[in-house]
Amino acid sequence: MSDRLAIVAEPAAAGLAGLDGAFEWGDAATLAPGAAPADADFVVALGAAGPGDREADVRWCGDAPANGAVRLIATAGDGLWSRAPWPVRDDLFELEPPDPDAGLLVVTDDEERDATLLEKLADRGIATRAASELSGEALAAAAAVAFPPRPDRDGEYVPGARHEAVPAAVFAALAARRALVAPRAAVTFGLHAGADHLAASTDDDVVQWADALLASPALLAPQLALGRIAAERQRASVVYGRLLAELRAESATA
Repeated sequence: MSDRLAIVAEPAAAGLAGLDGAFEWGDAATLAPGAAPADADFVVALGAAGPGDREADVRWCGDAPANGAVRLIATAGDGLWSRAPWPVRDDLFELEPPDPDAGLLVVTDDEERDATLLEKLADRGIATRAASELSGEALAAAAAVAFPPRPDRDGEYVPGARHEAVPAAVFAALAARRALVAPRAAVTFGLHAGADHLAASTDDDVVQWADALLASPALLAPQLALGRIAAERQRASVVYGRLLAELRAESATA
């Protein structure tokens, strides 16, 4: 059986978690918000993107669960249909290896909160760029990616503290063979700190890991290889095929 899957997303999410092409399970197309065709068999909305005149069959929320869809997928939250990180766009697996001098990309939704971390990185002489969200372009231009941990309500970092789950976009960095620093988390979706990525619970952890990653990239070859293997589980053409099978099964029993 071949169905048409429409994936609606803003540009950054489309570049990380979209999919285009014909596969054994059906056809997929990634479209701008509001452009979901009426004749698509199923529609997936990424993030907060609106599908247009028809409702999304699935809303894949990343790290920020939202209301308004029958089936919600996110890394954490209540009332979810499924709990999962972003799929990884197949193209990201084909990115060229990074330039070792490309530096560190810090993905933070609050540069003011992480200003001290960015200052510490600069003081250590680590080439750093900050971005509010990960994108395919930013990923291609980085040698390593860090998702800094959040401090507690008092603004303090607690050594060993864990987030509920790793960020939704971490598998994209691993697929692209970029060294990854992610918050220490209770739910890692199969990742293993120290084996396929490095875990941090404080800003100083991020600085120490970034310094080591960029100073001795050759030492990371085994970790990068294991990260790439882990990312295969989130390859978009595999994940969306599996999702489509679930939706078909639900429709058949409805």
